[in-house]
Amino acid sequence: MCRSRRTRVPFRSTPCCRSRGKYHGPLAGRARSGRLPTGEIPPPKGADMAEQTTPRVVAVNRGAEHADGPGRTRGPQHDALGAWVGRWINEGHVINDDGTPGPAITTSDVYEWAPGGFFLLHTAYGRIGETGVGGTEIIGYDEASGAYTSHFFDSGGNVVVSSLVACGDTWTYRGETTRATVEFSADHRVQTVLHERTDDGTTYQPSMKVTLIKVD
Repeated sequence: MCRSRRTRVPFRSTPCCRSRGKYHGPLAGRARSGRLPTGEIPPPKGADMAEQTTPRVVAVNRGAEHADGPGRTRGPQHDALGAWVGRWINEGHVINDDGTPGPAITTSDVYEWAPGGFFLLHTAYGRIGETGVGGTEIIGYDEASGAYTSHFFDSGGNVVVSSLVACGDTWTYRGETTRATVEFSADHRVQTVLHERTDDGTTYQPSMKVTLIKVD
């Protein structure tokens, strides 16, 4: 009885190739059969794509994390705040209850972008009459509410939160007991500001009138 003889063929690796747009490389069987090549460890079941991305910083106080979406981007509402950026000399006066000019006001004000360019940082110091005054203000635009907000921390320990509305070259502050109207002119190199206050939430009276001249 005869037995057929088998010829041993030496193993040779086959290079990857493409035919009519189909992939025929060593991972082709994975796409057809759903099986992984030998030695490859499958991802855990239910693994989320976000968990496979590189951690990144979206909010500084949260550190680096897996996050969906591109994060916040600057828009024209942020660019509009650029009208304030610069160094200003502020001069004017208090308005007495009878409407006459009161003590003089002189301050130096600096507006600059906070890191990242989303918020405006405003620092001021000077005098109202014989009293030394100053403060720090942060102005920002909130995409969720579509509104500007000002937080002012003054040298007397007070915190004033105001909404801020822009209409052309006019910006209007409105806080709990104060409001102010800012008019830009001379190609945004002059600010004319009228401050008002209220005791009953309804009736306002002028409290200060100042002019800021941009010097840098």
